Amino acid sequence: MPCMMSLNVKAAFLHVLGDALSSVGVVAAGILMYFTGWYYADPLLSVAIAFIIIFNTGRMMREVVHILLEGAPRKMNLKEIDRTIKGIAGVRDVHNLHVWSITSYMHYLTAHIVVDKRHLKDSEQIMNSIKAEMEKKYRIRHTTLQMESEEYKELGEVHGKAE
Repeated sequence: MPCMMSLNVKAAFLHVLGDALSSVGVVAAGILMYFTGWYYADPLLSVAIAFIIIFNTGRMMREVVHILLEGAPRKMNLKEIDRTIKGIAGVRDVHNLHVWSITSYMHYLTAHIVVDKRHLKDSEQIMNSIKAEMEKKYRIRHTTLQMESEEYKELGEVHGKAE
C-alpha cells in the first residue's frame, strides 16, 4: 500500500531528523574531542551529516520535480492499468491513457474508452465500473473518461492512424 504522507510532512520530518542528527553529532564529537583530544572528529562528523542531509534533499527534490513535470507515478504500471480497463465488460479498447500526480498521494487518470457497440447503451455503467476499479486497485480517485463507439473516428484519422 502506498505511503499517504504528503511531501510537506516528509520534508518537515527530514528537517527535524537532520536537526536531531546534527545535535547528536555535535555532542558525540564534543565527547570524543574532550576525552581523546582528536579534533578532526568535529569536521568529519559535520561533513558526514551534510552528506546525509544533501542525499535526502536530493531524493525529495527528484520526487517534487517528477510531480511538477506531471510524470506518471513511479509505482503504477500503465500496462496493468490498461489491461484492467480492457477487462471490464463492454470495453473494446483504450487509448490516450494518461496517469499523473498532483501530489505524492493524489493521482489523476484520463483515457479514451472504445465501447463495444452492443454495450454502447451501458456506457454510464461501464464508466462507473472503470472508476470503481481505478479507485479500488490503484487509489486513483480522479478520472476523466471519454467514451467512444467502435465506429468513431477522430478528425484527421484514417483507419485508426492520424494523417
